[in-house]
Amino acid sequence: MTSEGEELSASTPNVSAETVPEDTGVVHHDKVPSDQINLRFLLVSGKKTDMFCGPTETIDAVRNKIYQNWPGAWEAEKPANVGQIRILFRGKFLEQFQSTLESHKIPVGQTTTVHLVIRTTVDPQPEAAESEPKAAPPSHPPEAQSSRCCVIL
Repeated sequence: MTSEGEELSASTPNVSAETVPEDTGVVHHDKVPSDQINLRFLLVSGKKTDMFCGPTETIDAVRNKIYQNWPGAWEAEKPANVGQIRILFRGKFLEQFQSTLESHKIPVGQTTTVHLVIRTTVDPQPEAAESEPKAAPPSHPPEAQSSRCCVIL
């Protein structure tokens, strides 16, 4: 039985890949083809895996690839959907999902470490925020809410 990560590395000819440990789906590439980018994804927990991507792939395509090839050893940290995956490169979130890897100046033919951040909460929809009950206005005018002090000598 091969893991998803092993299948991914097997699709790239003449590339040495080391899977650590067996059947976890975690892949580390030793060599990178000159026309590919080896993205090394690093989770907050310190776990990492490698994945080959083309320089013209969009950020959205990379996020989908990550989700579809999520390592089996990372199941406890797997996001519920692709929308929860954020990619951090050189201190900036890659949020323009239709931009390409080369537009972010990620070098081709090399291994580049990027951080994966899994958002566990989703921003509320604007209409949901409007339907929430609003806080009741204060029952006293603002000047009555100020604190007062009395000193007896």
